[in-house]
Amino acid sequence: MVPQGGYFGEIGVIGPSNVIDLHQAAGIQLRRDVSLGVAAIFYWRESLGDGIYGIGGQLVRGDDGSHARYIGPQGDLTLGWAANRNIGFYGSYSILKPGRFITATGPTRTVHFASAHVQFQF
Repeated sequence: MVPQGGYFGEIGVIGPSNVIDLHQAAGIQLRRDVSLGVAAIFYWRESLGDGIYGIGGQLVRGDDGSHARYIGPQGDLTLGWAANRNIGFYGSYSILKPGRFITATGPTRTVHFASAHVQFQF
């Protein structure tokens, strides 16, 4: 009932190139029509001689000579409601904190992401 917005979760900042990730997720049906999901994702660079990439394959941040591997942790929280068999609503909040690689190679802002979706199924 709750589709993913990005490759590794809702936020969609980190793509699959040059990434090692540990992704844990759990969900629970609070009621027959309401679901709650949580996820924790941890990112590392696979190759120290390469940067990190977005979902579309574009370079997000070059390696800048850094030997740091850890990109950072991400947390996702989603809440979904199936209004009926054809219409569903869900919202999400995600946060991506800068790890050692991010702090060593440029600006270190924490990324916050919130979204709301309506889903039609036929």
